[in-house]
Amino acid sequence: MALIYLDHSATTWPSEATIADYARDLHQVAANPASLHRLGQQAARLVQDSKASLARSLGCQTSEVILTSGGSESINMGLKGTVAANPKRGRTIVTLAGEHAATRETLSYLHRQGYIIRTVAIQSNGQVDLGQLEAAIDEDTVMLTLLLVNNETGVVQPLDEIVSIRNRKRPRAAIHVDGVQACGKIPVHFDQMGIELFSGSGHKFGAPKGIGFLLVKKGLSIQPLIHGGGQQSGLRGGTENAPLAASMARSLKCSVATLDSRLLQCHALRDRLLSELQSLGVSYVQISPGAAVPHILNLAFPGLRGETLQHALEEDDIYVSTGSACSSHKKGPSEVLRAMGIPVPTAECSIRISLSDSNTEADMVLAAQSIAQACQKYRR
Repeated sequence: MALIYLDHSATTWPSEATIADYARDLHQVAANPASLHRLGQQAARLVQDSKASLARSLGCQTSEVILTSGGSESINMGLKGTVAANPKRGRTIVTLAGEHAATRETLSYLHRQGYIIRTVAIQSNGQVDLGQLEAAIDEDTVMLTLLLVNNETGVVQPLDEIVSIRNRKRPRAAIHVDGVQACGKIPVHFDQMGIELFSGSGHKFGAPKGIGFLLVKKGLSIQPLIHGGGQQSGLRGGTENAPLAASMARSLKCSVATLDSRLLQCHALRDRLLSELQSLGVSYVQISPGAAVPHILNLAFPGLRGETLQHALEEDDIYVSTGSACSSHKKGPSEVLRAMGIPVPTAECSIRISLSDSNTEADMVLAAQSIAQACQKYRR
């Protein structure tokens, strides 16, 4: 049986065209963008053109794009850099339960530096309790940070309502959005979102690993994490990787251009998988709500631990995950599933299936059959 990859939220596989373009740029645009000679200026133009392309895809100004090494650096820079540059705005940061580890660990660090972290509960559908959010914001709030599309359940937070509450309660507080699972998967227009910071990572939408971005609204002061040669207006030191920047820009442009058709395909794939499981008589609990993004599907199979099912599927060359790849080595049930109130025995039996337009309906049929066989063989 051919390999069936259903872990696209952990990372996507670059296409052959992406790899070919990246390899070409590695050969042809190898100079340092800071060099003053012709080859250096060629690399500098590619960096600037890539930023301009990213800005068009994301609905922002080119000057608002900062290239980073990926989502974790972007989140660290967005949170640490904003509070450091705005010490008089307050010492309280508001976040949501069930955030990604990059956010949780950054906030834990800031808490040790004396900042107050207020974590607002999410409801059983995975969305924030807006009443609690409003109560958590006060005159000492310097910023809010939240995951737009949850990487384990696909739940989308009601950003318009969150921005409205911030605007009413504390307009001086900046909003940072972790958009790592949103970019290239749902429409993103930074200028229309009403937020100040947005983090993204190239390998989540078809680019190679090692490149990401942070969008910083014009007018917001932010301090750099990495000091160096003054690159990127002094906000992120270090030699820019022109080939990686170009690869990310091309990948995002392609993702945005094909967004509608890919959403439809992922809807169809998700529905086919669930239909096949039902026709095979497999009992499961659907943790991802119906309104979640179609490419992320969290299912629990009571009586069969997620790790056991994951390895059973791997024997058939089918690859899923038991939650966030960044937290895969931590024991215990998922943070976000616990925050949603999912019972521990159910959470321990969950897997995440994440889809892309590279998957087929035949993949869904084979995956359902493999799950059914594993349930029959290993269920307690």
